[in-house]
Amino acid sequence: MKIYLTIQARSISKRFPYKCLVPIKGIPSIKLLYKRVCSKLYSTTVLTSKDESDDLLTRYLKMNRINCYRGSFNNVRKRYIDFLNLNKAKDDDIIISLTADNLFVDKYLIKKVLKDFYTKKLNFINIDQKKSGLPYGCDVSIFKFGYFKSIRPNKKSDFQKITQPMIVKNKSFYLEKFHNNDFLNWNVSMNNIHQYKFINDVFLRNKVLVKYHDLLKFLNNYKIKDNFNNKIIVGGAQFGYNYGKVNTSNFDLKKTKLFLTAANDLRLNRIDTAATYKKSETRIGNYLLTSKNKTQIFTKLAIIKESVHKDEIYKQIKRSITISKKKLNKKEIVILTHQIFKSNNFLVKVLRALSKLHKERFIIDYGVSLYDLSQIKYIIENKGIKYIEAPINILDSKFTNKKLLKQLKKKRIKLIARSLLVQGSLIYGYPNNIKKRFSNEIQNVFKDLDLLIRKYNRINRLDLILNYINSIKGINKLVIGANKIEELVLNLFYLSQKKFKISEINQIKSMFINVSSELKNPIYWNS
Repeated sequence: MKIYLTIQARSISKRFPYKCLVPIKGIPSIKLLYKRVCSKLYSTTVLTSKDESDDLLTRYLKMNRINCYRGSFNNVRKRYIDFLNLNKAKDDDIIISLTADNLFVDKYLIKKVLKDFYTKKLNFINIDQKKSGLPYGCDVSIFKFGYFKSIRPNKKSDFQKITQPMIVKNKSFYLEKFHNNDFLNWNVSMNNIHQYKFINDVFLRNKVLVKYHDLLKFLNNYKIKDNFNNKIIVGGAQFGYNYGKVNTSNFDLKKTKLFLTAANDLRLNRIDTAATYKKSETRIGNYLLTSKNKTQIFTKLAIIKESVHKDEIYKQIKRSITISKKKLNKKEIVILTHQIFKSNNFLVKVLRALSKLHKERFIIDYGVSLYDLSQIKYIIENKGIKYIEAPINILDSKFTNKKLLKQLKKKRIKLIARSLLVQGSLIYGYPNNIKKRFSNEIQNVFKDLDLLIRKYNRINRLDLILNYINSIKGINKLVIGANKIEELVLNLFYLSQKKFKISEINQIKSMFINVSSELKNPIYWNS
């Protein structure tokens, strides 16, 4: 007699897309659950679908040597039967069935259910939340393969919820109450994005392999903490207009609010925007007006004409900030300059005006959004500056040279990386006018990127590029744009992967030293 533990996992979900890959305590949730339930008593396999939406999940599982089977997309019952038939399972073999969003389950809970299953000589058992006292989301179902095949589905949903027909036939079987405490009002299943914030917070304050009953004890005195991701800033250009290579999401006010609420539940509470991003500030401001969530805003000044009289610089900057504050419905904001300064002298005057506004506590912090290094010495000399935002990607290493990073650290200036994907071109391809001019060079760049994926065993280009930048010491924050909630989730997943070593970073840098500026930075596309 064999015992098979199966974890149902699929990437597509209306409420929480790619939830099986979202990081919990820095580990993709499917791997965390796999670690928690693995035992020598049984083999463990993730059952997913053959649909292309599960290609990424399957690749990740294989790279991490986690057993995986791909079957029917819509018919979970068929997926189970096909998997068990492939393994030549017998009617007396035992199947332990779990779902990927129930992360509190561990091998110790499974052992208890299995013991009850053996003692009572059952064909099927599952945890009855009402009678066991366990919270919703501590679910384990165990059944014999032969019995499973004998129960015929009565309705369409029975092909998806495979244990439901067996529950109906076996109402009397349930687990004895484990605890004095009643957890009936608790939901510990990660079935939506809002639940993710809670589940992740619980695991951040416990060990990955914490026993399920210790997690329940922890819940007795639980109060949620705002454990926000300290490195990621959500890019806000797309809330104002169709920014980037593939942005066709057409954000309106409702979409923006839903997106930013989801971002907050994913522990992302920093937003990067600008006065020039059309309706972006206004839409973010509407979200902030109705949200109780703590949010840090980085916004960029409107363009200040260099022909303006020196006495007007301070007034114009203050006016621009006042307008941004009003649109954003927020008094405390971080201000960055957002223009190419032709005159070094004018740049210095702007920074002095910002320094004065900072001393007057009109802004909490300030910095500069740069395009190149030509004026870096004037910026570093300003004593009050806290942030430098710059275009940093795998092709362009000018902002990550050792000398500059050392200077920034000494001056306590934080470096924010933006344009990580060159407006999506490194993933989806360059605009047609750039393709025509640099056709051969672009082909060589993409060949080199694919070579690096194989060499360093990365999942895909996004994994390679994001983690290359994330691995560089001295980069304090990353501005990451997304058009859909699932893109946010996947970005978090990729950033949970293994970082590059210093030697590997240097090898990658050396491959792209001679790449044309037009391929590194969109600012040169219209030149």
